[in-house]
Amino acid sequence: MKNALPLLALATLLGGCSSNASTPPAEAAASSTAMASTTIGEQFMEAAMKEDTAKIRSLLADRVVVLGSSPKQRLTGKDSAATIAFAKDGRTADFKFTPLAKGGDANMVYYSGFYSQKVLPSPKYKQGGIDAGSYLMIASKDSKNDWKISYFHFASVPLQVNK
Repeated sequence: MKNALPLLALATLLGGCSSNASTPPAEAAASSTAMASTTIGEQFMEAAMKEDTAKIRSLLADRVVVLGSSPKQRLTGKDSAATIAFAKDGRTADFKFTPLAKGGDANMVYYSGFYSQKVLPSPKYKQGGIDAGSYLMIASKDSKNDWKISYFHFASVPLQVNK
């Protein structure tokens, strides 16, 4: 839970800044191309839930950074992230996102919320369990003006072992 607090504070801060009274909301100020870009998060979440690694890979920036709950859980680059963090490995099932906030402008879009997945029984987790936590995803335009996910942070809580 302590790991999730800074992430939630950041998401709250970003959400509060996007609705400043002196600045119109991102949805009102953004052009139709910027509005269409906000679907990158939904596309990514759908691909992750379907374990569609080809689609996930196509949505990641070449220099994407994926962070976990500890400094050791850091991946950089599309190849590492797609094959390690988001690969179908048979150890988990029922990956779900619960989005809480999204916002941005013509150059950056962010999504934050919670995730959960079943951890299947294995030698390490004999009874299986539920892995859950929070996430923050940031997408920006690449050199070709295409929207790509450039940053993804998972903050997980301790595994809830099945009884």
